[in-house]
Amino acid sequence: MDGRTTNQFAEQIERIFHDIELFIEASGREQANRMAGYIPKTLEEYLDTRQFSSAVYPCLLTLELVGLIPLFDLMFLKTSSFKC
Repeated sequence: MDGRTTNQFAEQIERIFHDIELFIEASGREQANRMAGYIPKTLEEYLDTRQFSSAVYPCLLTLELVGLIPLFDLMFLKTSSFKC
């Protein structure tokens, strides 16, 4: 590999799968809201789901995995209450 340990590589893969799971769940929730005509009441409520339904996290993590760009946990907004 490129200096990463097997454990670090496995953690990256696990993080990608987790964020893909969040993306699928958030996208489903956003679609259900649209079909029901529901509009989030606050910006925080909207962003809580939208930050995961944009697919940015899985894309960035994939770039990190293949070694094109180094990313750190501090770059990610992990303060959301959204859970899958």
